[in-house]
Order: sequence, then C-alpha cells, then structure tokens
Amino acid sequence: MAVQSRPDLLVRGEHILGSYQLQVARRTDSGWTVTIPPLYALVTNQRLILWPQTRRSYPPASIPRNYVVKVTPVVLDHRNAVLLQLKTGHDLYLIVGLSEGGPFVDMVKKMLTPPLLGRIFKARVPKQDIQRLIQLIEQL
Repeated sequence: MAVQSRPDLLVRGEHILGSYQLQVARRTDSGWTVTIPPLYALVTNQRLILWPQTRRSYPPASIPRNYVVKVTPVVLDHRNAVLLQLKTGHDLYLIVGLSEGGPFVDMVKKMLTPPLLGRIFKARVPKQDIQRLIQLIEQL
C-alpha cells in the first residue's frame, strides 16, 4: 500500500518534507513488538502529523516541532528504529516502513531546524489534544 499524503491537513506556510508509514514499538517481556494498526505520518516544516491506517477515518494528531526534544536512530531487537523524545517526557519508538522523501530521522531534524527568515510557527496545542494523542498510542 502506498504512503498517504494529505495536503488538506496543512496550514498556511506549511509544506511536506516527507510522508511515511510508521509502527509504534513497545517493549514487552519477550522483546519489542509493534502495534497495530500502522500509522501514516507526514513530516512538515512545522510539525509531525499522525493518523492510523484504518478504513475508518480518524482525526489526525500532530506533534509541533517545539514539542520534540530529540530524534535518534536506534536498534530494537536487530530492527532499525527511531526514538522520538517529547517535552512531555514520553519516548516514542517508531519502526519506519514505506517512505516518500528522505530518511525519517533526517526529515524530523530538518523540521526541528527553524527557518532563517519568516515567521516561526508556534503551535498552541490544547492539553486535551496531547492527551488524545497519548490515549491513541496507548490503545494501539
């Protein structure tokens, strides 16, 4: 299945750096396992937009760039993955599948680099939206 791109989700001045299919990885007693369903992800110049790959439509969740502390490639049980550390104290371990654009880590790092000129996007994310994202990930 192809990576889904959703330009309708973008705000003024925002553009897509890459689109990906991701799986959230969780540590279990027997090692690392991935959650189902996989997620579609768009990395833009201002945020990371995520939504589940299901037949039913769900509103996307977004992580503004100012909420991302660090992005690091890691290895989980011999699988290449990405650790996304958030200001909320959460660590997201992601397995990157299909992609359109550069490597996921490089695109997130590019997103984290503020523009030299122009206005900087400062998202004011309501606490309930962050909680909704956390609940979505916990249910996977």
